[in-house]
Amino acid sequence: MILRIIISLILFSCATGEDEIVIVPKNYTGYIVIIYDQKQGAEPKYEGKKRLYEIPANGILKTQFTDNPEWTHFPEFYYEKISPENKIRYTPEPKNIHVDTVIAYGGIAGAINKDLEGKEVVRYVVYYIGNSAQIDTAYETMKKLDILKLAE
Repeated sequence: MILRIIISLILFSCATGEDEIVIVPKNYTGYIVIIYDQKQGAEPKYEGKKRLYEIPANGILKTQFTDNPEWTHFPEFYYEKISPENKIRYTPEPKNIHVDTVIAYGGIAGAINKDLEGKEVVRYVVYYIGNSAQIDTAYETMKKLDILKLAE
């Protein structure tokens, strides 16, 4: 048991991922798609040592950041600006999505090949903001998006 704890601490302490903050427009509900490695995308911004993603009104952010596969903490979500009163609670568990409470949910990472050989790949992550009905609706809409068309 002690050996497992030591190995876990070593693995997590060696992670090179960056923590993240996601800012959404006031009262936004719906999907959030962050598409990485976009030459014409938003330039990388930081708040301290944390990546800062400012999501536009359509919920789709194209960013010059590379993907962040080794992050160790869940992102922080806020409406409009970083302040305690604007914080949106995050849950990775679908069972914690309530009927009457707006939360942030998700973190589903994906990759789509641009070519048959897999030499060019579009990497992205999807989150949702809303109550259970809003997230269900956003999920159905998100399934219809063509990520390749959204990317460069």
